[in-house]
Amino acid sequence: MISRKLLGFENLLSYTSMDKDTNGDGVVDGWVAIPDAKAETEYLLDDSAQIINILSTSDIVIPAIESTEFIPVLEKQSYTLSVYLKKDITDGIPSLVIRWFRSDKVEIGVFSRQVTADLAFDRVSATSTAPAGAVFCKVQIVLQCLPEMTGTLWCKSAQFQQGAQTTEYEAVDFFSILNPAETYLTGWQKGTSSKVEGLYSFESPKVSPLMSTNVGCKIRFNTPANSDTVTVTVWVDASRVTSADKLYIWEGYALKATIIGGSPAGFISFPVARGYCGLIFQHLRKSSSNGNGISIDSITISWTEATLNTIALPQSQVVKYLDFEGEPDNYFKVLNKSPGYTYGFSRKVEQRYSGLFSFGVEDLDNDGPAGIDDAGDPRTIPDSQSAGALISFEVPLTAILPKLKFHVLHDAQDKDIGKVSLNGEVIWLGTSGEGWEVVETELAPGRAYELLVEYIKDSNEAEKTDSIYIDDIIVYYNLPQKPFLVIGTAAETVIRTGPTKTVEYTEGFSGAINPYFTMVNPSKLQSGGGPSRYPEAGWVRSSSIFYKDGFSMRAKYESAKTGYDLAMDIIIRVPNGVSSARFEWWNYVDLKRAKTPARGEKYPKLYEEYRIWVNGSIWREFNYASPSLTSSQNLKSQGWACPWGRWWKEVVSLTPGKVYTFSFELQMPSSNSTGYVKGQNHCAIDELRMSWVEKPGDIVTTPPQPLIYLDGRDGMRAIQPVTGIDAPPITFDEYEVHGQKGSVYQSTKVEPRNAELGVRVEASDRLALRGKIQELTNQLIGKPLTLIYQLPEGEQRQLLCRYSQGFEGEESRGNYNGLMKRLSLIFRAFQPMWLGDWKSTSAGISTPNNRAAVTVENMGVSEVWPLIKIYGPGATPQVRLTDSGGKVLGSFSLNYTLSSGRYILVDSRPGQKLVQLDDGTSIYSSLSSSNNELFSIPQGTYGVDVTFSSSTDSNTKLTVDLQPTYWGGF
Repeated sequence: MISRKLLGFENLLSYTSMDKDTNGDGVVDGWVAIPDAKAETEYLLDDSAQIINILSTSDIVIPAIESTEFIPVLEKQSYTLSVYLKKDITDGIPSLVIRWFRSDKVEIGVFSRQVTADLAFDRVSATSTAPAGAVFCKVQIVLQCLPEMTGTLWCKSAQFQQGAQTTEYEAVDFFSILNPAETYLTGWQKGTSSKVEGLYSFESPKVSPLMSTNVGCKIRFNTPANSDTVTVTVWVDASRVTSADKLYIWEGYALKATIIGGSPAGFISFPVARGYCGLIFQHLRKSSSNGNGISIDSITISWTEATLNTIALPQSQVVKYLDFEGEPDNYFKVLNKSPGYTYGFSRKVEQRYSGLFSFGVEDLDNDGPAGIDDAGDPRTIPDSQSAGALISFEVPLTAILPKLKFHVLHDAQDKDIGKVSLNGEVIWLGTSGEGWEVVETELAPGRAYELLVEYIKDSNEAEKTDSIYIDDIIVYYNLPQKPFLVIGTAAETVIRTGPTKTVEYTEGFSGAINPYFTMVNPSKLQSGGGPSRYPEAGWVRSSSIFYKDGFSMRAKYESAKTGYDLAMDIIIRVPNGVSSARFEWWNYVDLKRAKTPARGEKYPKLYEEYRIWVNGSIWREFNYASPSLTSSQNLKSQGWACPWGRWWKEVVSLTPGKVYTFSFELQMPSSNSTGYVKGQNHCAIDELRMSWVEKPGDIVTTPPQPLIYLDGRDGMRAIQPVTGIDAPPITFDEYEVHGQKGSVYQSTKVEPRNAELGVRVEASDRLALRGKIQELTNQLIGKPLTLIYQLPEGEQRQLLCRYSQGFEGEESRGNYNGLMKRLSLIFRAFQPMWLGDWKSTSAGISTPNNRAAVTVENMGVSEVWPLIKIYGPGATPQVRLTDSGGKVLGSFSLNYTLSSGRYILVDSRPGQKLVQLDDGTSIYSSLSSSNNELFSIPQGTYGVDVTFSSSTDSNTKLTVDLQPTYWGGF
């Protein structure tokens, strides 16, 4: 189906389509109801038409609608009113009415003519001559009904024009004309010199010969979001001017058409984007011009209704989808304008991969009301400026093989740069004319990601829609089938004081391994690439290849066989509360590769693949390598390419509060290759560097390092019995009353708990089994531990405990057979509640009342004791806890003036209560003697605010950190 809108400069009505009711009163815009007191009449908008619905009548009635505007007319000239009507009323007779007015808007005559209508829309018309003295008119559509009649009249597409001829209907209210256009002193005008039909066209004014002039008008319109293949067709007559004149048709800064003076009259067509469009018609005269004008007429906008594209979502357990059609999935956090950018992105209709909308460069009126760059016209942003949007999301630690996929389009000139970066790494660099491109890349479990979409405008040239677009962003992954338990080291929490500092750990393999890094060699990765599900060999410290200091770790190639996996793990813990955490290392590969790229491929095939895994999911799979590369390259659907025969660095930004296992794997091919280049069989890493930034006030919690996964991955699995993990024992304080039954309750006490875990340990032989048991005892006995209950969705609970018993050595039948041993391990939790993740909430100051306020949510089952940080400047801070109704539940104040750049830390936890400055100086004595309750936060949602007596500015803020507690591990 093709839709079209016409502008022929004949229709004198401003509101012609009769398809909008902005104020909802039942009468379309630009018209007013004229009811009849003897009839019950209903006015409605339906089926893109005005409805006059007669519900009952008591006499002959004539309800009507009338145009609200006074239309300028010329006396003694003919005028024609036309409209499309249909009716469903037997004895109802529609009429077309023209009311004539003098210059003072006093009525001087009325013309009325009855017309016929049926059950289908048909165009009817009536012609009248304006009487002497007529300066204005109004038009009416009337429905005359007999008594006791009911029925309906529909009206749409009205036209009022000079002359007795009824020309093709013009949807005037689809267009708007700015005349003259911005930056032009002279515009165009209605004229009769040359036209397609009717009386008028639009023409540039005639001037004296040999004058150089520049006149322009702008015609604006909007096509709907579901339009496709939008085409502008316009009739142009430039035959009356010389070749020194030119007609330029611009869409903002984009030139759409050029007509040379002297060209014969005819139609031209060109495409425009859907949505808003503003076309500037510029008649440029040189000094040799003959002064005549150029005429335009019969401007038609046509489009087809788009067949909306749909996408097939991945068949994964978890699929998160951002398509920009409605409210975004809460999984994604979208910043339309990324920090550091002057311009941003917004939902757009001009281009899309699926549905109606995508995400493109926000188009603003960048040069103000006097300029030509309307919002919606190319250019989108000024020259040499950039626009950026940030889309963030987090992949849970339990995700299996997570991936990111999206579609992206570069729809601007080649010199404009469009790119998409993931955590600072460019994963798409746009090229004009490539159409929609699909980008898919692996993600790492447990990482937070920031997807930066960036457009950099080069020169003032504008092509296409002057934007890049991204659509259909999908994050997908699988999850474990059920929850599992992990035994780990104890978490460590410190509160940072003193100056900001960068913490750094390095490892160059020249001596003993830095204790920060935990090496598991061979790896426990279950990649499934070799004869067994675990690697067949590990890596080895080597001096045969190194980046620095004489040593590296390389795959033990000499132990490799066809189809073998050679892998090792490096485990690192990133504390919660730090920032700018990143892990980097150097890599080297000179393994067996093809001599040249295969047809259709950019780089030679790497037959012995180097893979990097993060938390059990593949992050980089290098299946191509080239000596010409100096860094790794994302080949999109073909995988990754790496340098061959030279060192290169990889950098990964990590999420605080997580434990990461990096697995470095050499995957040997399952069969021998032919026609290859062979190096020195090196696959190596060197110079590991882990760093993060700690700032004053950071609550730095180093997460537990998993020691034993009880899900079967290391030959250890949780079995029955598993007791004591749901709730701790409860006791009561009570007393007996002589002569009374029972006792009297006083209080409840939550006791320490024992958690008993049945563990099945398996090994390949008796010696390996005893080795595993010995390793377990060394890891668990006499050390602070954490039981971690890991839910498939990624949520984690922790129980602080110590080993109590279970390694006494029972080897009875059923519990031991040489290859398997059943253990019943008991752990004592002195603090019996399971702990959730730390939650942090902050807010800046509100200047009018020197107040900062946050909403905190305690999702646990009991009260929690918060850590509160108050950042200066500010004098005499007062902190309050309030409920949803504003009732104050607790408060404290400090008799202290805080300078800018400093903060006060208030730790309300029992046994750890303190009030101190960022340098560790105690100011506990500054607590008010009358207002000093270091409150806890009950279960639920509450407000915490701080007010100051004076001296605040934009640096003043409040931060509240809390760790919810739970009865059980789930």
